Amino acid sequence: MSIIINDSNDSSCPKEGDAIVGKAVYTLSKHSICLMHTVGLRTSASTRKLRLRPAPVYVLYYVARGSGTLRMCGETILFAKQQLYLIPPHSGAVVTCHTESVEYYVVSFSFVTGRLPATVEQHSREIMEEPALLPAGALPLLHPPQICRLIEKLYQESCRQCDEFRIQLRFQELLIALLQQLERTTAAHSSERSIELTIDFMERNFHEKLDVKRLSEMAGLTLSSFSRLFKQVKGTSPTEYLAGIRMESAKRMLEQNRYKIKDVASAVGYRDEFYFSHMFHRMVGVSPTLYMKQTRMKVAVASCLQYSDCLRSLGIEPVSSVNCFRYPGMSEEEYEHIYRSRMDELRAAKPDLIICDRHHGRFETEFKSLASQVVLLKEMNWRDNYEKIAEILGLQAEMDNRLQELEMRTAAARRQLQSALRGESFIVIQVTHLGIRLQGMVGHPLNELLYSELGLLPGKNMPMSTASLELAPEWLPQLEADRLLIHMNHLRAGSEQIYARMENTHVWQTIRAVQHKQVYFIPNWFRMSWSPSGREAVLEELLELTGAAELTGPQA
Repeated sequence: MSIIINDSNDSSCPKEGDAIVGKAVYTLSKHSICLMHTVGLRTSASTRKLRLRPAPVYVLYYVARGSGTLRMCGETILFAKQQLYLIPPHSGAVVTCHTESVEYYVVSFSFVTGRLPATVEQHSREIMEEPALLPAGALPLLHPPQICRLIEKLYQESCRQCDEFRIQLRFQELLIALLQQLERTTAAHSSERSIELTIDFMERNFHEKLDVKRLSEMAGLTLSSFSRLFKQVKGTSPTEYLAGIRMESAKRMLEQNRYKIKDVASAVGYRDEFYFSHMFHRMVGVSPTLYMKQTRMKVAVASCLQYSDCLRSLGIEPVSSVNCFRYPGMSEEEYEHIYRSRMDELRAAKPDLIICDRHHGRFETEFKSLASQVVLLKEMNWRDNYEKIAEILGLQAEMDNRLQELEMRTAAARRQLQSALRGESFIVIQVTHLGIRLQGMVGHPLNELLYSELGLLPGKNMPMSTASLELAPEWLPQLEADRLLIHMNHLRAGSEQIYARMENTHVWQTIRAVQHKQVYFIPNWFRMSWSPSGREAVLEELLELTGAAELTGPQA
């Protein structure tokens, strides 16, 4: 008996190689049930279309290997691995293969009442018109491997010509599993639909008093089930989602500069103006008053990370840009003078808003005495901070355009580097006054730019899952890289001595990049990687030092 039959003109009628069940006569109850007729495993070559001819019985097709498209009843759907399809009686279909071959199981069955006829042919003349247990077409499976195992067992036992009653029980097990999965899928889809209906209701009635209990009743769910399902579907709680709808409407009203804050609060569903202001500040990042002034807002920056460049990329020139960080090597007197002069500069600028980075968090109290609003950006993801700045200033459209330009330039640089480098590997080392910092592939904007966005090949023995590894120069591991990028940080504090100690180690001399004289000293790409213009500057410098810029010329 052949297990796999090569046939591109499929028919659900029994074939040589199919296991046939139903030769014996069974006495059944007066109620109709489903009984299996045949089960087979077949393949079809991609050189011909697979025609699933109309049959007088239901036919299940489970794809074990390959893919294609299935056209049935005027519709075309994907015919893919681990997918199950039901063709109803007297319906045909055509499968166009996209792979070298398609391997699939075929299971035919029908409803019967009373006595099962002696042959499939006789039964086909007596088939009853019963409502389908399963919908025609692709059947959504929650757990395809379970269905696959049941079909495989059914096929194997049929090929071994096991007891026919046992085979029918195995088929019933398959049907029950299918119905259970479909029931759960339908319930999930129904629940998701109810969530979408409540969202639609929120969007139309957000100005009214709404509570989660009322929404859960609309969805036909308990309060806890509704809240849990809502978060699964939308990624946030119903209360937060509703607040987000209200804040977006509030922002549109505030941008018109002709509404009082009290009127805006009432219009979006808040009776308490102060609570509205609190929620707006929490969700948007600035107060409603400051948001109204955003087009004429005076913005200052206190940052080591070139956030002033982020502002300029959005068309905003900061009224002041200061750096109050105390770098290693500064004396107490020198730093005190720098700190006082920069605070005086901020005070003279009279900003409405001060944007500061995580290195300036300890000055937040002083900044609040100089501006009505202070925004502390603490995320290690540069894009999150950039988006926050744009949202505060109401410049999301400008931000989207700038990011699109940056993505296009990064993609072009990636192509140039891949063409020029041909698999050369890179390692970045930052040398400080305390030791060496072996950079990883993640956890810092520069790491992610080099290895993820530009696709540079990392060298061996560098940290892969952390931002960096702090080491004494004598503990330098056995590195393998074609090129080394070195940044000398805190020169005044003694990083040159640390570098000299690293050069004198035995391991340093064994690095391929050192032997081939491909060690490059780079400026502070770490700081530059926090803004769009800084990242573009990193791209240009990297293309220049690797020679990739010469391949396409200055217009690339």
